[in-house]
Amino acid sequence: LSINQPKFCSNATWNPDAITLANSAILGVFPQGLFVNINNTVYLSATSLNTILVSLEGNTNPQTYISYDLGGPTALFVTVKGTVYVYNSANNGTVEKWVETGSGFNLTSMFVNGTCYSIFVDIQNNIYCSMSDVNTVILFNHSANTITTIAGNGTAESGPYMLRIPRGIFVDVGLNLYIADCGNNRVQLLQQGYTNMTTVVESGSNQTIRMQCPTSVILDADGYLFIADYNNQRIIGSNANGYRCIVGCTNGNGSASNQLYQPWSLSFDSHGNIFVNDAGNSRVQKFLFISNSCDEAIVYNDTTTSTTNLNITTTTSSLYTRSYQNSM
Repeated sequence: LSINQPKFCSNATWNPDAITLANSAILGVFPQGLFVNINNTVYLSATSLNTILVSLEGNTNPQTYISYDLGGPTALFVTVKGTVYVYNSANNGTVEKWVETGSGFNLTSMFVNGTCYSIFVDIQNNIYCSMSDVNTVILFNHSANTITTIAGNGTAESGPYMLRIPRGIFVDVGLNLYIADCGNNRVQLLQQGYTNMTTVVESGSNQTIRMQCPTSVILDADGYLFIADYNNQRIIGSNANGYRCIVGCTNGNGSASNQLYQPWSLSFDSHGNIFVNDAGNSRVQKFLFISNSCDEAIVYNDTTTSTTNLNITTTTSSLYTRSYQNSM
């Protein structure tokens, strides 16, 4: 996978006071998409400004990455090879695939019947799209060149095969699909080969945490979940002892460095730091992993940590070519 999945001990702790990487001046209002790849390159979806911003680790002057004919990008995903998948509402609702060619980028599209609020590309290059408006998750099968609904039946309910406003999705190497089922205040698991989902965490259960509209879910190296708890203004995580609050643990929303307001998405870098798209505050926050809190912590793809604030120029890049095809 192209997503960082650090390995932590049960005592892992993060600095509660975040560094602001980007604010509304460059992100606009209510940014949504966020992705940090294994090289610690940060991709940000400035949804209201119709652009994707990118910053290399340690680069204080990154460029606009995608902006040509892009409208309302709500979700993005980047593969190991640097291929960018982004939802483009301006192009009649498509998931676009931007592939660098050396002289520019070639673009292909997958048309979808609704808005993708989260995109994931698994190890077999299959594309998943979470469609909150129709309460489903769809799958584009790379080898068969087909699109199917794999989770939800379009009805906003809470049954084992139903979803209510699904948001963030995550697919592990075993092709098991995790869904942040916002409207049902739970995270659902669709195991490979099954049609019914199982609930891995929900409010009102005997779990150690209560959620209100989870909007993003990611897994660490041991398969423990980290979740953006949207209406509780925090990030929660699990370990062998259950669930706990990780950051934003002030019992309320706000704009201080230790507060969140409507956290939409999250991602790890290779050092174990947590990046949060703090959508309600129109900013991206970076919570630093406290390495001495867990001497057993191991992180993958380790390089030199940079905490330099992003200074993103919003000039439009001209290195793009469009080559529409019928498949991805």
